[in-house]
Amino acid sequence: MADFPKKVLVCTDLTPESEGTVAYASDFVEKIGGEMLLLYVVPEFFTEADLMELSIPGGKKEVFVRLKAKAEKDMASFSSKYCKGSACDALVVSGVPPVEISRVAEEKAVDLIVMGCHTRTGLGLVERTIARASCPVLVVK
Repeated sequence: MADFPKKVLVCTDLTPESEGTVAYASDFVEKIGGEMLLLYVVPEFFTEADLMELSIPGGKKEVFVRLKAKAEKDMASFSSKYCKGSACDALVVSGVPPVEISRVAEEKAVDLIVMGCHTRTGLGLVERTIARASCPVLVVK
């Protein structure tokens, strides 16, 4: 029989819909005596129309700087609710979500990835992450 996972990567999009997934994962990790890493990936894809609508001086680079700064602030608030003790860390990275999730999972040597799926497009993200992941992926609905 396989051992319980000791290091769990929990993906979040920092929305209220993802709080159920993070709460579930947090309780799971606490019960197995593991370590949790919360991850948010700032997506690096915008259409020109998106950029024009945002009308931020400095263009695409400035958009990413602002989005990452906001995500880091939101993650600090979000993780304070779910990180219990020193066995939890939070990380914000930029890139293509399935690529970055699998990269971080390998880099941090996690045993399990936990993701939620609360939108129609979220299923595609989950499928692409599963295809890239080198460890099991648990999907919380």
